[in-house]
Amino acid sequence: MSSISSFKAVNLHGEVDGFPDKSISHRSIILASLAVGSSKISGLLEGSDVFNTIDCFSQLGVQINKVNGDYVVESGGFYSFSVGEDSFYMGNSGTSTRLIAGILAGIKSKISHITGDSSLSKRPMQRIAEPLSLMGAHIVGNKLPMSIHGAGLQGINYELNVPSAQVKSCILLAGLFAVGQTVVVEKEFTRDHTENMLKNLGVNIAVEVSGGQKIITLNNSQKNLPAADYVIPNDFSSASFFIAMALIVEGSEILIRNVNLNPLRTGFLKVLLEMGANIEVVSEKDLQGESVGDLLVKSSHLVGVKVAPALVPTMIDEFPILSVVAAFAAGKTEFSGIGELRHKESDRIKAITDNFKKLGVEFEETADSLTIHGVSKPLAGGVEIESFLDHRIAMAFLVMGAMCENPLRVLGIESINTSFPRFVELARKVGLDIRS
Repeated sequence: MSSISSFKAVNLHGEVDGFPDKSISHRSIILASLAVGSSKISGLLEGSDVFNTIDCFSQLGVQINKVNGDYVVESGGFYSFSVGEDSFYMGNSGTSTRLIAGILAGIKSKISHITGDSSLSKRPMQRIAEPLSLMGAHIVGNKLPMSIHGAGLQGINYELNVPSAQVKSCILLAGLFAVGQTVVVEKEFTRDHTENMLKNLGVNIAVEVSGGQKIITLNNSQKNLPAADYVIPNDFSSASFFIAMALIVEGSEILIRNVNLNPLRTGFLKVLLEMGANIEVVSEKDLQGESVGDLLVKSSHLVGVKVAPALVPTMIDEFPILSVVAAFAAGKTEFSGIGELRHKESDRIKAITDNFKKLGVEFEETADSLTIHGVSKPLAGGVEIESFLDHRIAMAFLVMGAMCENPLRVLGIESINTSFPRFVELARKVGLDIRS
């Protein structure tokens, strides 16, 4: 297990760019592979999670090659995918697993066995097994390993029991090749990249908000998708670590370029502004149906807040780094309705609190809530941090080391490669003191 140390820092300055959005990278590979013809993807995230998605479609017969820095996807479309029995290894990627399951379910006569690493194998898959079974696929296993027996699918009307963009996307992707219309109803709104990208391709998909619910209706009449070119913006979840370090480290100012500012991804930004953060959005523009802009972030005196449960789905990946920010805000910060964090790459509530105990940060937790008592000063530090092989826990505590008198040694930093392989390089660029 690899480890690295983060030391106290001051005056972080500079610009960061070049950390492509993981969610849109996955979806670009998937939609390009479903299309007939040649698609080009510029700025794809070259992380292990996305490579697992590429490997899956390569096994299905899609040609995916890197040409002059771009990825070129050559496909005969969904109906050209290989049939028969196959095994797919998804590593640590929940997104790859859940989204691709919707596609494998619709390949008639195909038996697909899906496996993953030890962490992914603990994550719940009943949430996709149920709707795919209702659509006509035969699913064996509520966790990985899971087997999917593909079939001719029928559209369904399905209300999500948990707010999950991955489950929603799984159903919509299966619905592309189902007979009849597929309807997904969300009580709590989650990131909508899949809907935006399908709409951008001209797919027959409608989104309506009624009675506080979002109703997504898709009827593609089993058509192949058209080839298209994709440009990947920078990932807001990755940007969150630079936002946090600029806010909590005294005398800092960081400009973060070309960030995806989809409003269903930026609950973290709303909470930080409520805490008193000095963050300015500049140069905002539209990119293939997504809002993209630069963020100018300056060190700020923050105060604790009570985070509205309605914001949780819009910032589910940012709670580890928000917990670090809260530890240095005056007063207490309260999170509730965050039980889904216990089913991520690690039990993130436990990962945060186990490490906070070592650091002397005061908190209270329940099964689905966490209250953090912040201090407006550096901590003593000087302890070993367990990442639980969770990339977001590893990066969050490397940022926290910048506000500790003695270095934090973070274990299991190889997990960072799943989503942000350039994190250490870019963090050092703006002055974060990280040493092997």
